[in-house]
Amino acid sequence: MQCLVLAGGLGTRMRSISSTLPKALLPMGPQTFIDWQLQWLKILGINHVVMALGHGGEEIRDHLETKQTSSTYPQVNYSFDGPSLLGTGGAIKNALYLLSPDFVVTYGDTILALDFKKMTESHLKSKKDFTLAILRNRDHGDKSNVEFADGKIIDYSKTKITPRMEFIDYGISIVNKSYFKKFATNEKFDYADFMTEAIRTHNTNPFVVEKMFQEIGSPEGYKTFEVELKRVDYDLKRLAKNLL
Repeated sequence: MQCLVLAGGLGTRMRSISSTLPKALLPMGPQTFIDWQLQWLKILGINHVVMALGHGGEEIRDHLETKQTSSTYPQVNYSFDGPSLLGTGGAIKNALYLLSPDFVVTYGDTILALDFKKMTESHLKSKKDFTLAILRNRDHGDKSNVEFADGKIIDYSKTKITPRMEFIDYGISIVNKSYFKKFATNEKFDYADFMTEAIRTHNTNPFVVEKMFQEIGSPEGYKTFEVELKRVDYDLKRLAKNLL
């Protein structure tokens, strides 16, 4: 199953770290963040990645093409937004021709601590068109935005938060391509709009995760993850023993 990594954002929150580099190319020890992330996805069992790129996309592609002889990286292909940003949903639509009938979506600023094989099995067994990983965080680390009860996702929102939302969207999902095409009628839209519709129509399979993800989408998250890498001497296999 292929994985689409959404890495086309401007990274405005990271200007205090670097005002020139794309977020994916921020240095972290001996490598950039995207190097760590792609090698981590390979450890999870993802062997084929499509990078959805916007700002700094050519730089990211040129950097990664020097890594494709390494067995520690998945195979990588590229999809570019073009002259104007398409939003996360539009970026997915733009990359559909490169993706398998069911594909994974994640973001270019996270390290995810989950059993990807179990998530894939759950998606296929459910017969649903959309599987969403969620974590019960009760606002710890980030604001909870998912209401989950009796084995079902009841509500999800990025903006309309309610007291019943004790779970958070974990930042990884599995999507059926034919189902996504039915929704993707606009060139530019947010992936959250698609997620909301899948949940509203009860076409969502929840996959509950136990451990919090690591993020570098903010200066605080970036520094925290760098500390975690230093603790394991920048050895991802040692990090995997801690997180997985």
